Amino acid sequence: MATEEQVQKRFDKVKQLRDEVRLQADLGKMELKDRWEKVETQFQKAQGQLTRLKEKGEANTEQLRQDTLELIDNLRDRLENFGNK
Repeated sequence: MATEEQVQKRFDKVKQLRDEVRLQADLGKMELKDRWEKVETQFQKAQGQLTRLKEKGEANTEQLRQDTLELIDNLRDRLENFGNK
């Protein structure tokens, strides 16, 4: 039979573990937020380049098309692996 002190010690250990997990979760949220902001910035850049590409019409350059495709592919890769870091 467990004493009141044993029950308290076990509870205290669980409480400490809970606090550690909560801290890790909060840090994870901050990391995800930072990663999301980088992805969002890259998305805005890709969207801007695509708009420029469309506005230039026939006068657009091959380099601009290639740069835009590279940016879009990189963004896709980041999004596909977003939660896997």
